[in-house]
Amino acid sequence: MENLVTNGYLFDSVILLETHFERLPQITLDLSKTNQKIHIENEVQQNENKIFVILTLHFDIFNNETIEVKSKIKMVGIFEKIGTPKLEQDIFVRLNAPAMLFPYLREHLTNLSVKAGLPPIIVQPINFENISQKN
Repeated sequence: MENLVTNGYLFDSVILLETHFERLPQITLDLSKTNQKIHIENEVQQNENKIFVILTLHFDIFNNETIEVKSKIKMVGIFEKIGTPKLEQDIFVRLNAPAMLFPYLREHLTNLSVKAGLPPIIVQPINFENISQKN
């Protein structure tokens, strides 16, 4: 297949680097009666024209003070910088690349929750521009 990108960032692949999921044997199955805590980390590495964006999702479910479900998912998106992109690389790695990777982390967490005998955990989409402005 011919590469149609002449100046920009090509999404080459996504790789699962780490996954951790644990739950208590007895938990509150009604997720509407629990609290959820989400934390996202973004790390960037570069090797010539390859950009590696590593996104880590920490997701916990609390019932009162008890952590009933704890998970960590880490994936890397591999991007190729082609030519001279119009979008600055700093903006791409803070906003665009994480937005492209996040659905993969969400899907993995949903599958893990179902395999763990829970109702599907569906994390809402994230606006990475809002997260970036907070940092």
